[in-house]
Amino acid sequence: MIKKFHKIPLFVICLLALGLNSCKEKKKHSLSVIKIDYYADHLGLGDYNDCEMKFFDENGKVIFDLTPQLKYRGNSSFQYAKKSFTLKLDEPKSFAGMDKNIYWKLNADYIDKTFMRNKISYELFRSFSEGNYAPKVDYVVLYENENYKGIYSIVEGVDEYRLGLDLKDPKAVLFKEPPLHFPPNEHAKRYKNFAHYSEVDVRYANYSQKAKKKLIKRSYYNQRYPDISDSNKKNDIHKLTEFIHNSSDEDFKNKIFTEYFSIENIIDWHLLLLITNNGDGIKKNNYIFKRDSSSPYLYCPWDFDHSFGREGDGEPITEDICDVESHKLFERLVELNPDGYIEKLPKKFMKLYESGILSVENIHAMIDKNAEKLRPEIKANEALWPLNEVGYFKGSDFEKEVQLMKDWIEKRIQKLRVSFAETVGSFNCFGPAIEPVPLAPQMVIHKPIGSAIQVPDY
Repeated sequence: MIKKFHKIPLFVICLLALGLNSCKEKKKHSLSVIKIDYYADHLGLGDYNDCEMKFFDENGKVIFDLTPQLKYRGNSSFQYAKKSFTLKLDEPKSFAGMDKNIYWKLNADYIDKTFMRNKISYELFRSFSEGNYAPKVDYVVLYENENYKGIYSIVEGVDEYRLGLDLKDPKAVLFKEPPLHFPPNEHAKRYKNFAHYSEVDVRYANYSQKAKKKLIKRSYYNQRYPDISDSNKKNDIHKLTEFIHNSSDEDFKNKIFTEYFSIENIIDWHLLLLITNNGDGIKKNNYIFKRDSSSPYLYCPWDFDHSFGREGDGEPITEDICDVESHKLFERLVELNPDGYIEKLPKKFMKLYESGILSVENIHAMIDKNAEKLRPEIKANEALWPLNEVGYFKGSDFEKEVQLMKDWIEKRIQKLRVSFAETVGSFNCFGPAIEPVPLAPQMVIHKPIGSAIQVPDY
């Protein structure tokens, strides 16, 4: 006997359809999508605020729906209309296959019109040596209070968990761009100046008293682990700067790579600065950390949009090399040559070049891969954030910016390759505008005339 089925009312069918599709977002984008909703007048730089967030994959499927905390992030970049954010999740989550964590950065990349300078710089640094850490990066489309905000980078936050610090070891530490380039007798004055600056600068006007107190207490030394309320590690920076600036030549040569730093990590950091020409990365835009009592201090790069042919404000970079000698650590490494540093630096470059890691073809392929992923979303992003809003980009577009990167790195690698292939002893391939420093290899430490990097006096 055939069973008869009653007709299902239309409104029930609609409800069922809505239920079946509630876990999907209408397909609009080729990238994953993050939607955040919050009370706009409550959001600032200093204090986290509650928000709602949904993360959709490339197919529009909801991966998770959370109620994290959110705040703006950035210093000079905060002047731009397209803001960056820090996310603090309720529980560890993974975006795009990256390691689970509660801290994530949503970078606007307003000045980097290719969106890829940070990503490629970090990938290169990780590829130089197995032990190097640099944040992983992917791309998303962001909606803020239901408003389309364009392409963003989702970036791993650098913290004690991602770096693998031994949380039971009292010597494990993490600092963000600590003032190693200043001699120890200047720290007290500069800390005081920074505290005053934090009280009067308009960027911090909307900080709560709690957030401002934390800023003042933490930011000059930039201690990120352990929590400064639990253990203030400023004496670690005093000890380190005392050694870098004031140790005898003999002590520096004997102890720099046995008690303080890793020669492999320092060389890789040095090479990354040379290849990208990130002048900001010499004195800031980095983390240093120590995993435990027996480990050396290690560098981790951060904020490399000042690279690959563009300054941090978008101005085209000249062919002059960044002034690494402006950091006392590099000055003494080149002057004293501990453990054969100035011979090992070009050898490591040539090893990476010959292996293909630092070949023009490989870096071009990295650029092409990222451009291919971004290209379907570029038109909508540029409609919202036109390139010509910043003077240096008038007449440019995404394709021209990608080509600028490719042309720049082709010239850069060739100059480094030729210089490092010469006999170790007299490198200078940057023309008459360069004032050589009379120690080898010149290429590594020569100073562009009149181009010393200026840093804020705080």
